[in-house]
Amino acid sequence: MASLEHVVTARLRRFQDGFLLGLSVTCLVVFLGLAAAELPLVSLATAVRAWLGWFGLALLSARMFGWRLAWTGPAVAVVAALYWGYAGSGRYEWWDFSAHRFDDPSSLALCLVLLGVGCTSYWLTPWRRLRFPR
Repeated sequence: MASLEHVVTARLRRFQDGFLLGLSVTCLVVFLGLAAAELPLVSLATAVRAWLGWFGLALLSARMFGWRLAWTGPAVAVVAALYWGYAGSGRYEWWDFSAHRFDDPSSLALCLVLLGVGCTSYWLTPWRRLRFPR
């Protein structure tokens, strides 16, 4: 089953893209709906920004470890953020993007970089990488 991506047709790849997009948008809408019921707008903006970073990290770990283990990258990042993310005196480490305020530019940049790396790794399928000149 893991070698299916090496020989996938364009039709199956479009289905996979649509399924991933639909599932991701559905999860984001459900997450935002539940969070909007309880969180203030400032925390909701932070949650949306963090969701983009977690999604990019999940795409990257899916490409690295396979789709069944896409959760491992975000899980390791959560453990690292919980144990080592707090710097003391009410401050958080720079890489703990889900703990900073919504208007923190470095957290936003890190989330966008994670999302970009994740989307790029998703786009670079094995058959697409074979087209690159060596």
